[in-house]
Amino acid sequence: MALRGLRGKEDITQVELAARLGVSQNAISEMESGKRPISRKMAKRLGEEFDLPYKVFL
Repeated sequence: MALRGLRGKEDITQVELAARLGVSQNAISEMESGKRPISRKMAKRLGEEFDLPYKVFL
């Protein structure tokens, strides 16, 4: 939920975020919907992208 909310707040599409992180748009969609867990490594990358502590995404 945090990921979807932050992405919406920053006005970034799933495609844009996926390109920035080097993953597929489908991976972002699955993380947002809870179908795919967010790994610690990905949480750290998301934290850097959104300038937040990575634990927000775990």
